[in-house]
Amino acid sequence: MTLAAGTLVAALLLAAVYLLGDRALPREMKYPRRWLSLAAGVSMTYVFLDVLPELGARHRAFLAKVGEVSFAEHRIYALALVGFVLLYALDQMVKAAHGEQEGPREGQETRSLIFWVHISGFALYGWVIGDALVSHGEKGMLNLWIFVTAMAFHLLVVTSSLAKEHGGLYRTRGRWVLAASILTGWMVAVLMPLPEIAMSRLFALVAGGVLMTSANEELPREKGGRFGWFIMGAGAYGALLLLT
Repeated sequence: MTLAAGTLVAALLLAAVYLLGDRALPREMKYPRRWLSLAAGVSMTYVFLDVLPELGARHRAFLAKVGEVSFAEHRIYALALVGFVLLYALDQMVKAAHGEQEGPREGQETRSLIFWVHISGFALYGWVIGDALVSHGEKGMLNLWIFVTAMAFHLLVVTSSLAKEHGGLYRTRGRWVLAASILTGWMVAVLMPLPEIAMSRLFALVAGGVLMTSANEELPREKGGRFGWFIMGAGAYGALLLLT
């Protein structure tokens, strides 16, 4: 299988998680929280054993490229902080919009605006994930599919959370936008890849968002979490990463 074909299959699979993930774990399912906790363990392990080391590697490559410029030591990590703050701000906007007591028309307009702002943030995130498929594929098919496994679990939690927050708007519109963002990122990476410095900056921005999303949406909390399943997912995926 060629690099383009292999990464296209991976992009289609992750797009399918956005399209079908919420239906895979319907609310009436007997044990949906167990599977979400398992997915959370996998994706949090991905954050600590893959995202953070790659952020450090991209930081070192950025310094080697730009040389001595103002605040060079901090630029990549500052962008990661910006990504974290932006995703946190989006999350707070959604919560505030849901709590506002407005008239039907004003409330609907506010929710629609917040929805599209929220989806736009995750669309940028999906675009970088699609682009990352190609760089992981260049390291070998095993590396690609380990990455895809983590992202599929991660996006399963993300799509479940977005469907819960936005309901019909997400199911009828949002999931299609996010699925398309992954395929668009893949297409750009194959046909007209961005310069490495630009991708490092984008990766840093999204890495901060991954950290916020993972901590905020994926860690089991109160009675909703299943800690044993979380540990099972974290341990299994961590062992897979370390052994390969």
